[in-house]
Amino acid sequence: MNETMGMEQFFSMEASEYLQSLDGLVSSSQRPNTEELVRLARALRGSAMMANQDRIAAAAGAFEAFCIALHQNKIQWDAGNSHLAVRATDDFKILVSGIQNWGDNEESIATRIIADLKQIAGDGPATRTSASGLDVSARAFIAREGAAVSSALNQAGLSLERNPADKKPLEVILRAMQPLLGIASLREAPPIPDLLDGIDRIVSDYARSAAAITNIRQILASAARALARAAREVASTGKPASDSEEALEFANLLGGALGAVEGAMGIEDLYFEDAGPHIVAEGESGAAAQLSTVDLVANGEFMAQAADQLETAESAIQRQLRGQSLRAKFREFARSRGAGLSGAFAEFSGMARSAIAKGIAAQSAPELAGLLREAATTLSRAGQDGDDALAGAMQALTESLRQLVGGEAPQAKTAPLAELPAAPAPPASAPPPAPPPTPPTEGGLAASMRVYEQRVASQDMTEPSLEELIAGPAIPASPAAAPQPTLAAAPPTAPEPTAVEGELPSIAELCYAGTAALTEALTLREKLQAALASGGEQSKAAELIDQVFDLVELGIDKK
Repeated sequence: MNETMGMEQFFSMEASEYLQSLDGLVSSSQRPNTEELVRLARALRGSAMMANQDRIAAAAGAFEAFCIALHQNKIQWDAGNSHLAVRATDDFKILVSGIQNWGDNEESIATRIIADLKQIAGDGPATRTSASGLDVSARAFIAREGAAVSSALNQAGLSLERNPADKKPLEVILRAMQPLLGIASLREAPPIPDLLDGIDRIVSDYARSAAAITNIRQILASAARALARAAREVASTGKPASDSEEALEFANLLGGALGAVEGAMGIEDLYFEDAGPHIVAEGESGAAAQLSTVDLVANGEFMAQAADQLETAESAIQRQLRGQSLRAKFREFARSRGAGLSGAFAEFSGMARSAIAKGIAAQSAPELAGLLREAATTLSRAGQDGDDALAGAMQALTESLRQLVGGEAPQAKTAPLAELPAAPAPPASAPPPAPPPTPPTEGGLAASMRVYEQRVASQDMTEPSLEELIAGPAIPASPAAAPQPTLAAAPPTAPEPTAVEGELPSIAELCYAGTAALTEALTLREKLQAALASGGEQSKAAELIDQVFDLVELGIDKK
């Protein structure tokens, strides 16, 4: 589908394909495939419903009932019914071609189709046929378009990661969402509308301040996963899960990103809270002007709608997404200036935005909705009651909202250091723990020889001497006056090593040599094969290979 195509154009194209197939079936001299007739009539009705073409959907419903009656042999495929089907198909072509200029002629044609077909087959099927409020055609459309939006999100994320300043990927996302946003029945598939609203919000904020959102690819990929899962569930069960892990991940990432964009400070926030002088002359701004009575009443209606959205949400994720969509509006309200009710409303809006940023919309939705509804009632009386009295009522609501935010502040998951239990002290009789052995960095005989050479060099041995290596460096005796500590119940000491009589062999004589070295190398074959067969034993395999080559070198040197 062309991304620039609107809903009406898309419906005209899709319906024309259905009508072309229907024309081929009903124009045949033989009895048509009634099962295919029912499928095409149902698809035409579903497409009309999703394009908000109610009259065409009603006429297509009557035609679907006619096709079902044929399929169930309740009516016969005779000359009269064949002519009725052909004429209805031709009439549908006229209706589809005239949707942009719908008039009395199109209305009379739709009425005639419904009346003629109902006379033969009775009433058509209900416009909602699934338990979730979505019929089969709507489910298929949402699943298909949801997958398309998910793909657009992934592609846009990759493009923006390569070139953050490019705005074309954002336009692609918005165009891909248009078909879904035009479906009235989409509200029957939460949280898809909330996901789309969140996507629209992050696209808008990124276009305004790309530098503030550094993880745009991660956010868009998360949105793509959440939307793809919801689309699959709509296709399979008719209703997506409202509390999926993917939707929760997107809601959390979205909240962090929106907070980053909204975190910009006004220049007045950079000054100390003293008498000044600070800003010599405050600039004039239309967004910061005194709100009129009409504006206050209109904003009160918005507050009531916001309360309804929070109360009708089916899950905490939905409440979180809907709350975040309100943050931008509250940010705009908080910029209003003036005294009286206008200033009090701005203060309340700023506190509401802060509350939503701290998760109150998900944690305490009923309480927040109640305060929003009271604010709506207060604003609806603007111009009727005294301005000071309404401002006082709004300030009281702001204080209640501030207390709600303070009461719902999340507790730290990590206990303070002072509260952590102290580690138990070791008993006096316990010997001091031995230092952990230094893990070898590599294995094999070659490594052992290198360690031996390092120790020989560190003790300044002119010739290799096994006796001196075992004895280690000389330890100076401690002064006689220093008392030696005694330990109660000391553990038994290890026996002293016995002296070795006779001349000790050199280290070279202890290694494999000649045929013995090659024979030992062959014994490692099975161990090496077992290590290579196991995916988690690669380090062991490397060690065995080192040993094989070391043994081969020893065997060659002695031959």
